[in-house]
Amino acid sequence: MRPTRRNNVDDLLFSPSVLALGHFHWILLRSAEAIDKGRFVQTETGSGGSGFTEVEQEVALDEIHWWVFTKESNRSELGDRTEVTLQAAQVLQRAAAKLRNNSPESYEELLLSLRKFADTHSSEIGTLLAYVAWLGARDTRAPRILFTYRVWGSTRRADRSVDLDDHESLSQDFQKLLAEIVLGIRGPFSRKIDEIRGELEYEMWDSVDPECHGEIHVQKSALIKKTAFDVYFDCSVYFDEIRQSLRNVLLDVDKFEKERNLAESDGFWRDFIVKAANWKGAEPQLWDFKETLPMWHTNDSGARQAAKVEFGQDIAAFANTTGGVLVIGVADKTRQIVGISGSRTELENRLKFISDVFATIVEHGARITKVRQVSMKVIGEDKIAIVILVAQASEVIGVDNGAGHYSFPVRRETGKALVSKGEIADTKGFIERDNYDFLKTLATFVREN
Repeated sequence: MRPTRRNNVDDLLFSPSVLALGHFHWILLRSAEAIDKGRFVQTETGSGGSGFTEVEQEVALDEIHWWVFTKESNRSELGDRTEVTLQAAQVLQRAAAKLRNNSPESYEELLLSLRKFADTHSSEIGTLLAYVAWLGARDTRAPRILFTYRVWGSTRRADRSVDLDDHESLSQDFQKLLAEIVLGIRGPFSRKIDEIRGELEYEMWDSVDPECHGEIHVQKSALIKKTAFDVYFDCSVYFDEIRQSLRNVLLDVDKFEKERNLAESDGFWRDFIVKAANWKGAEPQLWDFKETLPMWHTNDSGARQAAKVEFGQDIAAFANTTGGVLVIGVADKTRQIVGISGSRTELENRLKFISDVFATIVEHGARITKVRQVSMKVIGEDKIAIVILVAQASEVIGVDNGAGHYSFPVRRETGKALVSKGEIADTKGFIERDNYDFLKTLATFVREN
């Protein structure tokens, strides 16, 4: 549904800088629709309805994390461009907040104050537009990182959303309409001044004795005062949400870099293995040691399948709880670092065996795991340990026994336990996405021990 048409006086608002805001918002809405159309697919059941697609499962409600962690190919450039754009957004937000100090005496004055705001900050508006145009040129869905549920919530997004008739071109009339939405002159369905007039008329009508109802006249001064208050507030909110979105992008870029630096640092993993092996307490939920994997050493098909399931359950138990790390090459009883024996070819085959298990036994196994080889020197000897990082999964992870029967393990302080799928599902409600947040705890452990 489109907002009502504007009056001629509304054209006082428009300048190239104001229209640039409309272009900016059009790119955001086009990006939002591109993602939302890929979230659901019509089912082919007789009852109709829709189901989640892989896009929905991958993006969930956090487009910022999705883009930064899984789609972005040059996070350094993204961080640099976002930093520059954030500075522009901060200038716009502060200036928009100061608009509330204005006291326009007419609707025309209100429009001209908004036009002056945009013209005075044409450079900053140009920076915002260049940023989303750069993102959109790489992927139409990317600009959605500035218009997400994480920052905007559902109501404020809805208040700034209208249907797009054309995703490939932007007419001047529609550009004007979107500029009005950005600046708060319009809501999703009508001009703000018309909404306010209706509210004031209803308040007046409701306060009068029904027997005395007559023609209702809203005072112009009251109408302009209330309209200006709401318009300036909505304008300020828009740029504050854009600023917060950019900040969240930078936070996720920083989080990704820190996680990657830990996950890919052999030095960190060497320190962790040594300190965890020497730790006097019991193994916590976040890590487990194994000297080797039995599935590597048996030729009996039945025993091998059972060993594969057992290994798969070890991985799924981490994923279904808080995430964690499985270290292979450390004796679980003595905690002696023994490494993985065998030639380079044997090691490669064993790593491939692990990958095959993730692909065939553990649901989403490849998605929730990272595998590293860590070289260590122990009493003058070179050793290789295998470190398997397991994300805390956002959904229940099951393990197939090879005959279509699934088990659902979790980590307990004393090891792992098999529970019902529903019991695990009850714990996943507040986990928005797969994550390796446990790495922060491991880093603290290494730093403090």
